[in-house]
Amino acid sequence: MPTFFFVDPYGHPISIPIINHILSRHRSEVLINLMWFSLNMHLDNPKETEAIDKLFGDDRWKKQPFMLTRQNREKSFLEYFCSLIKAQFHKEFRVRFSPEDKVKSGHSRTKYYLIHFSNHSKAVLLMKQVMWSLGDEEGTFDYSASPQGVLISRTPRVEELVEYLQKTYIGSGRKITFLQLQEETYQLPFIEKHYRQGIKQMEVDDKITVKRIESKKTGIKEGDIIIFP
Repeated sequence: MPTFFFVDPYGHPISIPIINHILSRHRSEVLINLMWFSLNMHLDNPKETEAIDKLFGDDRWKKQPFMLTRQNREKSFLEYFCSLIKAQFHKEFRVRFSPEDKVKSGHSRTKYYLIHFSNHSKAVLLMKQVMWSLGDEEGTFDYSASPQGVLISRTPRVEELVEYLQKTYIGSGRKITFLQLQEETYQLPFIEKHYRQGIKQMEVDDKITVKRIESKKTGIKEGDIIIFP
């Protein structure tokens, strides 16, 4: 049966090796609550070494870049953590301190991350839809209950997606389904409706050709083939 696990690994006996074991099961997904503000405080605390060892399953984290310099520490830690999870897809949702937390510069500081891991493209694309709708501003994967200071400072525009697709795919001669296009670029801050709008715009502008397999007339569905010149 499909299974969805919500995991808070830090301070609890749910280590990365166990999370990887969960993800090795067929049709399993994991949503991890990664408490960055606590971890950041404890990384340099010798009393917390054992707990962090248990989280990672070993002590190799001590020699990683985020332990050698504080420059880009949060980004470096997040990349290392995600690299250890054996999942084909992952997408993070950043939660900052809200005004109620009464933390100085809280609107720009990360409280924790919710990170979704899966091995099926439809799982990550669906989670993107959910996360995208919950951002502080429409189109962000960032929340603080504050009207200002979001990490992604504005709603991603369809024009930006069109520009990316033209730079990446025009000239490749590739034929790719609408679903495959979303899968290949799932880390971009866009969801299905943006792709649909962008592809239609490119078709109107004679930048691409759409071979409609599932949809009719001007529609765009998963199985329709996008032909890049």
